[in-house]
Amino acid sequence: MDLILLPWGQVVTSGGTYSHNYSTALHCDSLVDVIVSSKTVPSCTISATGCGNNNSICQGQAAQLCAPAGSGYTYNWSNGLHTQCINISTAGTYTVTVSNGTGCSSTCSKTISVGQHLHAQLQQR
Repeated sequence: MDLILLPWGQVVTSGGTYSHNYSTALHCDSLVDVIVSSKTVPSCTISATGCGNNNSICQGQAAQLCAPAGSGYTYNWSNGLHTQCINISTAGTYTVTVSNGTGCSSTCSKTISVGQHLHAQLQQR
């Protein structure tokens, strides 16, 4: 968790309830509670299945891109799909935003290229 500065100047680094008593010159006291909740940002790394080491596929080949799984996660891919994994067959940069149930999200991308088929001819000697 990042450093959080509370209204009365106290710095906290963890979630919890923090109280402060304000007093005026006329001895009017007010107790203020601030609740700091800790939220976890989902990790975001796209894994690729069916691609070569350089994130390329052959022309006509398909690959699968997957965002990390997590309880309560939702997915928003740049191609409009909302599933954990997508199947792709064209070159491009694919981006996904992964959100969790606490309102936190993270975004990551992977660029896939399409290579040409190699053609070889064998000659007899």
